[in-house]
Amino acid sequence: MLQLWTGRMDATDVRHRQIRLLLDLNHQILWQLETYSAIYGYMALPAGMYDEIFQKGLQIASLHNQLLEHYEAAGIQIFNMTSKTYFALHALQFSKLIHPFMILCYKGESAMHRIQVLWKSC
Repeated sequence: MLQLWTGRMDATDVRHRQIRLLLDLNHQILWQLETYSAIYGYMALPAGMYDEIFQKGLQIASLHNQLLEHYEAAGIQIFNMTSKTYFALHALQFSKLIHPFMILCYKGESAMHRIQVLWKSC
């Protein structure tokens, strides 16, 4: 997606550059999580890596929110904020204790709905 967007985006458009940064940060996080994966013996991320990945996650969430607000004001429903965004941030926040790949699991929308109901009750 990053390569496709980079090749087709309008580099003069601020929103397009924000989307590209969001995709790039997402790609960086995925690469780092795969490099320090549990299959290589990492049950949690190394100390220095945790801080870096969590900060990138916060940057993604901030960009996501900025894009949501911009397009919402223009009447375009895109970049909606969902519980997945918050769950992903929490997974990155706890990555110093447990690798996000070991807790990220959205195999079905029905399971996700039950989790949302449970979270709302807390």
